[in-house]
Amino acid sequence: MLISEHKSSDSKRERISTIGVGLLFFTSLILLYFMPSSSDSIYLSLFRIMAALTLFGCGMLLLVRSNRSKLNREVSLKELTRKFSSSSMSREEIDLTKIPDYTAEQEYSSYLKLFLESLSDTFVARSAAFYMGGSTMSIQAAVPDEEFDDFHKEIAMGEGILGKILQTGKTILVKSFNEIDEVPDYLSDSAPVKSLLGTPVYYSQKPFGVLFVDSSAEDSFGDSDKKLMERFALLLEKTISQLEYIFNFHGRLHLISELHTSLLSIQRAKRIEDVINYASVACRSLIESDVITISLIKDSQKDTLKIYSTEGTKDNYVDGVEYPVEGGLHGYVFSKNSSVLIPESEEDGYFKPRFLSDEKISGEYHSYLGVPISIGDEIYGVIGLDSVSPAKYSDRDKAVLTSIGTMTGQAISRLKLLIEKRSQNLYDKTTGLPNIKHFKESIEKEIIRAKRYEEKFSIFIIDIDNFGKINKKYSQLAGDLVLKTVGQQAKQLIRESDTVTRYGGDEFSLVILGVSKELAIEIAERVRKDLEKSVLEYKEDYITFEIAIGVSTYPDDGETPDALIAKADKALIGHTQSKGGKMKKKSIIGSDKKV
Repeated sequence: MLISEHKSSDSKRERISTIGVGLLFFTSLILLYFMPSSSDSIYLSLFRIMAALTLFGCGMLLLVRSNRSKLNREVSLKELTRKFSSSSMSREEIDLTKIPDYTAEQEYSSYLKLFLESLSDTFVARSAAFYMGGSTMSIQAAVPDEEFDDFHKEIAMGEGILGKILQTGKTILVKSFNEIDEVPDYLSDSAPVKSLLGTPVYYSQKPFGVLFVDSSAEDSFGDSDKKLMERFALLLEKTISQLEYIFNFHGRLHLISELHTSLLSIQRAKRIEDVINYASVACRSLIESDVITISLIKDSQKDTLKIYSTEGTKDNYVDGVEYPVEGGLHGYVFSKNSSVLIPESEEDGYFKPRFLSDEKISGEYHSYLGVPISIGDEIYGVIGLDSVSPAKYSDRDKAVLTSIGTMTGQAISRLKLLIEKRSQNLYDKTTGLPNIKHFKESIEKEIIRAKRYEEKFSIFIIDIDNFGKINKKYSQLAGDLVLKTVGQQAKQLIRESDTVTRYGGDEFSLVILGVSKELAIEIAERVRKDLEKSVLEYKEDYITFEIAIGVSTYPDDGETPDALIAKADKALIGHTQSKGGKMKKKSIIGSDKKV
């Protein structure tokens, strides 16, 4: 402060002296101008010389003052530049155009490929692809990589099966190309493709692309797959819309680079637990908060939420806690499927509870920001942020968290589709029991467990004798009734820890835990007798049947699923058929015993 005042005083004195010199300069100039030049007075001559010297001296002094002032300005400018260059706001840090232009395009292609890989795996397809465009459709992505070169890069919209899908705006299932006029003209060689399932992808309520899978076998896709395919198309539509918003922002703000990386991590997650974990990490790295809470609906119940992840919380609302939708801010976000930003949630007369309607003011948390985890009208949960500071969150934070919530919803939706499809592949439609794929997976798990604990387990393969005759005599409906009856009764005859599955055709399979070979044979005999007691009434007639069972035990009969199944099959066949191929005697299930 004293230095500043001293500099100000010096500057003022310098300005006053400069003005004085200037006045003296102009006075001398005026005297010389009006003084008579023809006078012979010696005094006037001396005065003229003094005035001329004064005029010269004042001019030189003004020139020096002018140069010094210029130097002072240059020094001040350099000092100012030095100060700004050493500040934290460097040119590099505030230049937000440093993000590479290709990032968005590369990540968009990466996501499409990942999406198509999931689609292809879901439908067990030969290939999957996505075309987009207007009068001419261009390929956006296709999998697997080895098939990509066979695809035409562009297709005229009015031609072929893909053009028909885009023009009609409807999902089309081709069970066999031999039965229709269209051909798979998106390929340079259409011979490998026998069936196809394709659906339009909409944008702004107009079809703008075609998503499809194909197969080298006929009838690879059924009518039930149409709805699942349309749900995948809706997921792609929502994702592209969201990614377009993100990428436009990405080019201007450095924040979006980090956001995009987080969203890709969320999309690439293989389990719902990983999706929640990545979403939590994204919230923590992008938005400063004191508490991060992620809740999902409990078992598809729309009235109860369950906390799956919490960070920073100091109260009773931790992982695993369940709470009703009606009551707090989290539930409000869920029920309205809308984002909520509250600058002050614990102000007198304005208190908003976070979870339950009867919560008391804690005086700890003030700001709240919540967004739904959803895709369209389908909502799965809520992400809620709390801060001890009032007015902590901005509209920018709201936009970022909304993007995280939307992408989390899309990732959960995709995984649920995969889980649903996998569940369909693991269960038999006629009996509702797990199928042979599930049976083999169960054996693999039990082998691992049995090795660890040095235990035994047995498998049964159950055969319904002369099942073909039942179908022929009574009808296929009667045969299905027999299958359902045997399956349900077998399920009731075993423990909850054991497994019963539809093995295929007229056969069922069981995994019985913790039993030796001898005990397994006794159990199988009881099961056989109980099943044969069944008498089914069908159209004023009665259906009875006989049962044969083959048994194998781990590790006595094998240490791999295939070895155990082969041993049980061999026991079953050896005890049910004679050389002529007809039933010889009811099986007692074992290596050589008969009953």
